[in-house]
Amino acid sequence: MAENMQVEILWEKILKVAETEITPKASFSTFIRPLKPVSMSGRKIVLQTPSDLVVETLSRPGEDSLAERLRGAIVHADVGVTDFALSLGGKVVYNADAEGMVYDNDFEAMHLNKNFTFESFVVGPSNQFVYSAAKLVSENPSGDGYNPLYIYGGTGLGKTHLVQAIANDIQMRKPSFRVLYTTLEKFLNEFTKSLASANGKAATTDRRAKFRAHYRNVDMLIIDDIQFLAGKPGVQEEFFHTFNDLYAQNKQIILTSDVEPDKISTLEERLRTRFKGGLILEVTPPDEKTKIEILRRKAFERKIVIPEDVLSFLAVDSGSDVRTLEGRVNKLYLASRLYEKEVSIELAALALDKSVPDEGNKDNDTVTAENVIKCVCDYYKVTKTDILGSNRKAELVKARQVACYLMYEILNLPLVTIGKQMNRDHATVIYSKNKITGLIDKSVAIAKEVDDIKSTILKK
Repeated sequence: MAENMQVEILWEKILKVAETEITPKASFSTFIRPLKPVSMSGRKIVLQTPSDLVVETLSRPGEDSLAERLRGAIVHADVGVTDFALSLGGKVVYNADAEGMVYDNDFEAMHLNKNFTFESFVVGPSNQFVYSAAKLVSENPSGDGYNPLYIYGGTGLGKTHLVQAIANDIQMRKPSFRVLYTTLEKFLNEFTKSLASANGKAATTDRRAKFRAHYRNVDMLIIDDIQFLAGKPGVQEEFFHTFNDLYAQNKQIILTSDVEPDKISTLEERLRTRFKGGLILEVTPPDEKTKIEILRRKAFERKIVIPEDVLSFLAVDSGSDVRTLEGRVNKLYLASRLYEKEVSIELAALALDKSVPDEGNKDNDTVTAENVIKCVCDYYKVTKTDILGSNRKAELVKARQVACYLMYEILNLPLVTIGKQMNRDHATVIYSKNKITGLIDKSVAIAKEVDDIKSTILKK
């Protein structure tokens, strides 16, 4: 409710600027005034449109288009957003970059986010090794046996940031080096279009040749979300030959995925083998210290000063992905502009619809592994003997896994230390931590259980 109110206030400020800047007045009245604010998406405001005509009009490219004039009004309103997206019938139907879409022959180019650089990437224990490998590949493509470079991990952990940082770094240092960044979805869509019959056999053959040239005449190919190859034999066949062609020319291939190669279902063995022939690295969720550094970096990018106690408040119960952290900074920034108040825990609580913690309960230095085990036992109504024992009942297994996860998440204990506390080996602790991390993303019930226990622990 609070977020909806903030978006509406934001839109009213934009409308006032747009009314004075957009001419003729009929264009403003017909196409801008009927728009309704729905939500925020990064630095874009999502606007609900009343008809296809409005979508068509506002999505037309051009330097003096209505879309560009609306973007100008959004920027001049100076409320923290710089662009817009359009929604029709509850579905986002227009979400182009501010500079519009660029086409190369029949193929839509993917824009690199210029903010995704090595300098803006926050390095911590969860991603230090992957970061170092990305830097090495950027400095020496196809060298050191890192071909392909395969990066996997959960959503929102920085995989796209890292691979685009490679592309941005190379393009800055070697403008003539041909880098192609795309997603598997784009590859699939363009492959499907290349198969469609054109005006005659020669035209169809030419379209296929253009597709292959587009993806094979490069020095580096970066494919995001390669896991979507699963269950698509035709696309796997095409990508197999694209991979072989580039690899034979010693061109660098970089892939990202939510899972490691062995976990991609129905993936042809010949592709799985090739993916495993290079360097496979995992990005894991950030610890509390890294989360605070990420928040500090996002605040710097937003040009907003956030005190240390507020950074810690924003990091609590923030889940495991970087996008949530960025979203919290954005909400706090907007709240400070809308309510014209200094950044504080009270303002952060208002922006996030959270309660303000008691002053006497903010010291987490007193939290111990013993506290974690006790709170988990109390919540699940089991004994310490049960949770440290070997009984394999489902409820006890879950309690153990949650305890391992919380010791890692809250206390940032080494995995070996957690194993000693829980009478478990190192591999079991890793499995438990990853298991609960995955369940939190998939199950609202599990996420609530873990948040409830975490809140209890932090109040001890």
